[in-house]
Amino acid sequence: MEQFKDMIKSFTDRLANLAKNRTVVGKPVGDEKSVAIPLCELSLGFSAGKAGVADADVNTGKAKGGGSGAVGGLGGGFKMKPVAVLIVDRHGPRIVSSNPEG
Repeated sequence: MEQFKDMIKSFTDRLANLAKNRTVVGKPVGDEKSVAIPLCELSLGFSAGKAGVADADVNTGKAKGGGSGAVGGLGGGFKMKPVAVLIVDRHGPRIVSSNPEG
């Protein structure tokens, strides 16, 4: 059980680190006259679960006395959705929404 908890903690820590390092501000693109900076919405999600026989060995996951014991799994992901672009040019900064309704 402790190994499973450690696996979940490691997974969630990595997702949190990803969210911190991949901020909602993208890499600037442009030339000497203007620059465009993408702005994104970041969504994270994860799930984990474990099921098994009550008398399973916690280290091997196998039932005491043979057969199958415990199984577990986890998964997760993230989604980045562009929401706007910050444009800086000779007219100054402005934000252009990627939503057609503004």
